[in-house]
Amino acid sequence: TLHLSLALTVFSYLLWTILLFYPPQTDVFHTGVLKRWGLVLIILTALQIALGGMMSGMKAALFYPTWPDMHGELVPAVLLDPRSWHMDNFVHYDSGPFMSALVQLLHRSLAYVLAMLIIWFFIKAWPMAGQRALKNSLLAMLIILSTQVTLGILTLVHSVGSIPVGLGVYHQAVGVLLLTVMFVVYFQVRRVQSV
Repeated sequence: TLHLSLALTVFSYLLWTILLFYPPQTDVFHTGVLKRWGLVLIILTALQIALGGMMSGMKAALFYPTWPDMHGELVPAVLLDPRSWHMDNFVHYDSGPFMSALVQLLHRSLAYVLAMLIIWFFIKAWPMAGQRALKNSLLAMLIILSTQVTLGILTLVHSVGSIPVGLGVYHQAVGVLLLTVMFVVYFQVRRVQSV
C-alpha cells in the first residue's frame, strides 16, 4: 500500500505537470465551493485507492464476499466486540478476521461517501459548466465512477474461495482512471480564482 501510494503521488505530480503545459479548456467559476470540494474529492479518492491496496494485499474480500451486507451484518460482530480491539490484531492482521473486517468496512463506507459526493459535485457543477470540455470531463467522471462501483461489487461477490485477479486488476486500474479524471475536473474548475 505504501508502494502504491508513492506511485500515485508521483503519477499525480506528473499528471498535474502535463495539465499545466497542456491545459484543457476552462470555465470561469464564481464559486469557491466546487474548487474546495474538487480537492476534497481528490484526497478521498486517493485514500480510497490506498484502502483498496490494503484490501488487495490482505485478501480481505475472502472474509466477507457478500454485498450490500457483510454476511448479514451492516457492521461485523468482530468489530463491535471490545476484546477484538487490541494491538495483536493490528500487528498480526492476517491471523484472524478483525483487520479484514475493519479494512473492508472502511473501504465500503468510503466508497458510499465518495460516490454520493461525486454525484453531488456533478449536480452542482453541471449547470455552471458552459464549455464542452468541462461537461465532457464531468460526464467521464460519472461514467468512470459507475464502472468503478460495479467492478468493486463484482470483485467482492466473486471472491468466494479465491480472489478473481482479473476483476481486481480492472477495479484498481479504473480507480487510477477515476483519480485521473478527478484531477482534470479539479484543474478545470480551479484555474480562475474565486470572486
